[in-house]
Amino acid sequence: LDITERKKAEIALKESEERFRTILETLPAPVSITTRSNGEFIYANDYMTYLTAVPPNMMIGKRITDYYPDYIGRVEIMTILDKHGYIENLEVELSNPFQNSSSIHALISARPFNYEGEDAIITTFIDITERKRIENALQESQEIANAMLNATQDLVILLDNKGIIFEINKAASELFNKTPAEIIGHNIFDIMQGEFSLERKKKFIEV
Repeated sequence: LDITERKKAEIALKESEERFRTILETLPAPVSITTRSNGEFIYANDYMTYLTAVPPNMMIGKRITDYYPDYIGRVEIMTILDKHGYIENLEVELSNPFQNSSSIHALISARPFNYEGEDAIITTFIDITERKRIENALQESQEIANAMLNATQDLVILLDNKGIIFEINKAASELFNKTPAEIIGHNIFDIMQGEFSLERKKKFIEV
């Protein structure tokens, strides 16, 4: 009877593990399982290929620390995990030990759990590399535009259709003895009180 019950328990455990693995394989996102002690990969689903550009079996035995430009990244993540018990959408920068390519930017979510009798961490990744590239390009574009805007001694003020200032160069802001940051977001008629007649304000609103 004891053997029968043990056999049933073993079968139930095997079925549970198979269900768990099936779920991981069908999730439309990169998922990895690493040991908590040293960060060694013990599982990676097929979607990890999109993140690493290599088959999951090549990751087994490697360490998650190989993906961080410095060891501090792993330490910081473990500190957060130990403090809160989970990680939710933490932005990280990863390197790829399998390729000499640029960094990978990702949002990671992680939870500690027991995997086949070992303390482990399950992590999901959302690749935001392209989004970061666009954000950086926009920031660089904005910096160039600001540099060009402030290079001229002409007064430049950009308004929306309600007269709200959304851009002003340094030359124009100095006219009001204010910094651009103190002016942006305010209505042009509030900034230039007394210099705009009611008739001009009316015409502006009509336009």
